[in-house]
Amino acid sequence: MYRSLWFVMLCLGVWGSGGWVRGVESKARTVAKKPTVLVISKKKISHLQRVFLKRVIDGDTVILSNDLHLRLIGIDTPERREQYYKEAKSFLQKFLSGQKIYLVYGKDRKDRYGRALGYLFVEYDKTHLLFVNGQMVWQGYARVYPYPPNLRYWKVLTLLQREARLKKRGLWSLKAPKKESYYIGSRYRFHRPSCRNARHIHRRRVYFTSRAAALDSGRSPGRCCHP
Repeated sequence: MYRSLWFVMLCLGVWGSGGWVRGVESKARTVAKKPTVLVISKKKISHLQRVFLKRVIDGDTVILSNDLHLRLIGIDTPERREQYYKEAKSFLQKFLSGQKIYLVYGKDRKDRYGRALGYLFVEYDKTHLLFVNGQMVWQGYARVYPYPPNLRYWKVLTLLQREARLKKRGLWSLKAPKKESYYIGSRYRFHRPSCRNARHIHRRRVYFTSRAAALDSGRSPGRCCHP
């Protein structure tokens, strides 16, 4: 386990915010009591804003004290009435509760629904922060969901997802969807061969022989066919 975590941390140093990320033992606030993977120096993150939590909507959406609806970039958690919806929401509530929270906006600051888009961090110590979006993925409560042009941590999140999937954490412990003999991918999504969206992919069309390979490429399952 620690060998794979060290590989993740090395990659984080290359693909993250430009600084090395170090792994340290988790503090009490980490519910799963696992080694913390994403601890980043404050000096390596620009445009940090201190924010205050008002309410958690679900595992990837919160309302801040100024009534700003914030969608966490790069991740997707189960919707209401889906398995692991309650667990993801509860984990995020506990993880943010009583913490000093910081926000960094994405390149695109709003989505089509008018929600703000950003990365959340909580204070680990005086000089380091914990990356909340990444923690949700690593603990198995969220899947990677690339949302261009906000791709700053896409590769990092993909590595964290692979770790969670191989360890069958959280939603990765659930029964996998029906297998296909192959999958069709676009730049950021992948689909079943019979999916109507797959038939419209012409540019950057790629094929995967397994669902695992598609996930490890950083693409997210299409919402129309749920591969």
